[in-house]
Formats: sequence, structure tokens, C-alpha cells
Amino acid sequence: MPGRISREKLVIIGLVFGLIISFVTWNILGFLSTTILARIFWTVMAFGGGISGLIFLVTYLEYEYNLYKDRQNKSTKSSDLADSEPSGFKFYSPKGFIVFLLASCILMGFIVTVAAARIGALTGANALTLFGEGVKIGASITIIVYAIWHEFRNSRFGPKKQELPKKLPVTRGRTVLEAEHHGLTEFHLEEIHNLHRLTRINLGLNQLKTINLAPLSGSAKLKELILYMNHLETIDLSPLASCPNLEYLDLTDNDLETIDLTPLTSCLKLDALNIGINKTSEIDLSPLSECRDLKILTIDGMSLKEVELSPLKNCTKLEFLKLDDNELISLDVTPLFECKSLTEFPIDKIELTTTLSRSIEEWPEGIRKHRKRFRKS
Repeated sequence: MPGRISREKLVIIGLVFGLIISFVTWNILGFLSTTILARIFWTVMAFGGGISGLIFLVTYLEYEYNLYKDRQNKSTKSSDLADSEPSGFKFYSPKGFIVFLLASCILMGFIVTVAAARIGALTGANALTLFGEGVKIGASITIIVYAIWHEFRNSRFGPKKQELPKKLPVTRGRTVLEAEHHGLTEFHLEEIHNLHRLTRINLGLNQLKTINLAPLSGSAKLKELILYMNHLETIDLSPLASCPNLEYLDLTDNDLETIDLTPLTSCLKLDALNIGINKTSEIDLSPLSECRDLKILTIDGMSLKEVELSPLKNCTKLEFLKLDDNELISLDVTPLFECKSLTEFPIDKIELTTTLSRSIEEWPEGIRKHRKRFRKS
């Protein structure tokens, strides 16, 4: 069962609930009004506010839910990642929404009350009632503004990027570059001062479609490279062949159609590799046969119809292998019997085969959990 929920489904849910809320609001507010003009006004505000507000809400919840699921599906390294939201007060953050909503409601309440008093309209309604009408207007305006802003900032007409300062200084003792969730649409590693001092580069949760890793060539100190949840369509990992101390590479949730792992043959200290949730239909794991320290491998959520696991028999320290959400029908797991430490092996309800005849007690724990799916060949 897929862990992520598509935006399309949630927008449809938002429209349905938005229409329901709009209809109820229209009945309550529209028919309580005494003039045709007032009814038309409340009808527009109700439908606009209801639908726009629900679309905004569900798309925000969709983002938070998918982020939560992705972090749960991450390797143990994911706990080291920076917070998903940039620090500080943001207009589009939940805190910003609440502050703006309260301010807008109070302001509009006072404006309506004062304006009505000035034109002598208090004869038919008291101040509290007028203030309440203003609060409703303020709430509707806030929801509509936020819905429009939310969609605008994520469209091609929105802010293009929020880049880090060029020539980002990496002084003594600073060996980590954190740029997670900064809205980056492009990033040039060659502009980072003292790039080769970095041990960790985190560019996850951005909008990068491409990135040139050539400047990383010869980065002997680099241990972690994180590029998950971008829009990468292609990537050349060749420069990583000269990064012998690389331990963690994360390319999860991009738009990669091909992933050539050949350069990782030289990364003998590779501990965790996450390349799932991409558009790849085939993957060659043979370069990983040299990565004997590999403990975590995720190749889930792709379109794999078959996968050869034999290169993993050398990865005797493998603890976590995620293969679910692919198009596999059957899978020969014989090579995994050499991975004595394999404790987690999430897969779909597919048929498993093996050519070995061993007692169940000798099977790795992760495979033993699926013993009912086996058909010996």
C-alpha cells in the first residue's frame, strides 16, 4: 500500500467538502440577510471562502502527511535531517496563518462597526452584531488570500528561488551545509566557499530539476549527500567516485528515469543508499557488491518489474532493504540469505523463491517474516 497520498485526490476531497461547507454557510448567512445585494455578497463569500479554504487546507495537510510518511520510511539516518520548515516566522507558515487570521478578523470587525456607526446604520443592529459580521468578512478574506498565495508561490509565476548567499562561508569548525526546504530552483555547488571541507550537504525538500555534482570531485571529507524530495530528472553521480568517505546518499522522491550506480563502486564506506520513489523502471545493483558496509537500501516506489539481488550477497551487514510499491511478481531472495543482519524487509504480497534448503531458524529475521510467501524452486 503506497505511503503517500497524491495532491490530486486531496484537492478533489477539498472541493467536495468545500462545496458542502459553502452550501451550509450560504444557507445560514445568505437567507439571514435582508437585501438581494447582501445575499449575493454572502453567496460569493461563502462559496469562494469555503472552496478556496478547503483546497488550501487539504494541500497543506497533504504536504505535512507526505513529509511525515517519507520521514517514517527513511533510513535511520533520517533522524539527523534538519527541520522541514525554515526557522523563523513565515507569512505562509501555520503560525503566520493564525496571526493573520486573528488580526484580519479583529480589524474587519472594528472597521464594519465604526463604518456602520459613522453612517448611522446602528438603528437596525447593535454593535456586537456588526462586529460579528466584520469578523466573518475578515475570516473569508484571510482564507481566500492564503489560498491564492499558496497556489501562487508554488506555481511557475511564483518566487523563483530563495537562494543561500553566494560564496557561503565555511569557516573553521563549520563543515555542514543545510539548505533543506529553502524553495531552491537551482543551486551551484561551485559557488560554495571551501566546498571540499564539507562533510554533509543537505539540499532536500527543494525544487531542483538538475544539479551539477562535478565540483564535488575529490571531496574526500564528504560523508552525506542529501537530495531527496526535489524534481531531479537526471543526475550524474560520476564525481562521487572520488569521494571515498561517502556514507549516506539520498535521492528519494525525485523524477529520475535512470540511476547509474557505477560510481559508487569506489564508495567502500557507503552505509545507507535511498533511491526509492523515482520513475526508474530498472536498476543495476552490481556496483553495490563492493559496498560491504552497506546497512540500508531503499529502492521502493518505482516501476521495477524485476531486480537482481545477487550483488547484495557481499553486503553481509545489510539490515534494512525496502522493495515495496514496485511491479514485481516474484523475487529470488537467495542472495539475501548471506545477509545475516537483515531484520527489516518491506515488500508487497509477491511470491518469494529460493534455491537454498535451510531450516527456518537459519534464515535472516527479515526473510523469516515472509516465510508463508515462499515457493521453493
